[in-house]
Amino acid sequence: LAAIIGALATTIDIPPGAIREDATLVVQPAALPPQAGSPLMVGDALDIQLRTDGGGSITEFLQPFTLTVGYGAAELAGVNEGQLALHYWNTTASQWQPIPTTVDAGSRQLTAVLDHLTVFTVIASWRWSGQERRLKHEL
Repeated sequence: LAAIIGALATTIDIPPGAIREDATLVVQPAALPPQAGSPLMVGDALDIQLRTDGGGSITEFLQPFTLTVGYGAAELAGVNEGQLALHYWNTTASQWQPIPTTVDAGSRQLTAVLDHLTVFTVIASWRWSGQERRLKHEL
């Protein structure tokens, strides 16, 4: 199952037997307020859902599935690809939670193994180099 939102190409690989009924993938931009002091989001937050033919949502799976999100050079805007990771929105804590992510810089894809669907995004962690600190201090 695949979808493209903006420049983020999203693929979900659901193994046989992971869900009990046929479903349709729905991927759309999520309308979340930015978190105060939030890290750098790369692209849009994605609300990813599987909808059954009866209109219900499948959020949990009997087996893990793979989520792959592709990104383009424009989304990086000077960000080090090694700092990218998928995150999900934790509604209880009202914050982004990191997901163990494999970064394939060659194909510009991030991959994670998951067991539920929710709102996801790509976030780059900030790391200041010594030169950037000096420039900030001199200003």
